[in-house]
Formats: sequence, C-alpha cells, structure tokens
Amino acid sequence: MQKSNNINISPNNVKGKCELKCAYNFAYVEAQMNVVNNGVSLSLTMEPQTSSPVLYNQEKYNVSKVYLVSPSIHLFDGDKVDAELVIEHTPVLGGVQLNVAIPATMAANENENSVLSELVRNAAEKTPTSNATEGFLLSIDLMQCVPVQPFFSYTEKQKNIDWIVFGKFDALSISSNTLDTLQQIIKPFALPTPGQSLFYNSLGPNTV
Repeated sequence: MQKSNNINISPNNVKGKCELKCAYNFAYVEAQMNVVNNGVSLSLTMEPQTSSPVLYNQEKYNVSKVYLVSPSIHLFDGDKVDAELVIEHTPVLGGVQLNVAIPATMAANENENSVLSELVRNAAEKTPTSNATEGFLLSIDLMQCVPVQPFFSYTEKQKNIDWIVFGKFDALSISSNTLDTLQQIIKPFALPTPGQSLFYNSLGPNTV
C-alpha cells in the first residue's frame, strides 16, 4: 500500500513501458569523491570530469553528487528498505536533472557490496558526526553499484527531475554490521519522492 504522497516502486504500480523515452547508457569511471556527513546522509561530490559518463535520451550528463541514506527515501512494494544510494546527474547542455537510485538491503557479510562497506567504514572513522568541519577523499567506483538490469522511471514534475529507480530485486547488499554503523552516524532522511506515473524499462541500461 502506498504511503503519503511518495511514489511506490512496484511492478503493480507500472502505468506503461519506457524503453525509448528513458534510454540510459553509462560508463562511470572510478574517481576521487569528497565525502561529508551532513547528518541525514553521507554526501559525496565528485571532482571535475573530463568526459561525460552518462548518455540519457541522447543527452550527455555528468555526475554532480552521490548520497547514501538509511532507510531508503523511496517506497519499494509499499515499504522502505534498509538503505538507498542516489546518484545525481546534471545535463551538459541544459535540461532536466537525472537521478539514479539503487536500493540496498541487508545480506550476509560475504555478499556485501564493497563500495558501500568502504564508504561507511571510512565515514565512521573520519566523520562520525555531522559536526565535522571537513570531509575526506575516497575513491568510488560507481560501476560496482549500478545494475545492468531493467529499471523503473518516473518524473518529479515540481522539481523537473527524471528518476531512474532499480527494483528491490536488484538491490545492493549491505551487511548488518555496516547497516548498524551507518544508522549510528546518520539519521533518517524524510525526502518526499512524489510522482504520478511509474514506467518500466525492460531493456535496462547499456554501458557505453
């Protein structure tokens, strides 16, 4: 059941297909990012990029920010999941912002996503509270985070943002220890994610 005005990321909520109008191609490169604990998320900003890693509907996009929250900001099958990684993109030539969101759910330690574990471990050591005046640099490989799988899509019209959201069945794995640590250093982030219509791209993204 959908709660509040947040869109529900679920196959049962799909209004139609979106295979031509939400074509998503990516070739992220490992890069140094500045990590800051802002109290409700681990916020990462990337150094200037020499080439655009994303092609969305034939338009080039750069990564502007990445953030990790717990629990998720989206509803998946009617409920929030353990955590969510969001990658914000800005268009090179102007246009709508593109956000790509990947849920994360608890799993055994040996199956844990290495990017999430390294990010949370370093944040707990170097910026355990939002009172820290500076962040720290960490090498992040987003290619290890974005699934090459079908995805959902919707538009947040008030903010002119296109969202690509991967389903719960393609969630990143996060261990109970890492999740506990993350929830000790940040608070829940109640960010509205309103959307009227959810679409589905069965082809998924391509790497470029």
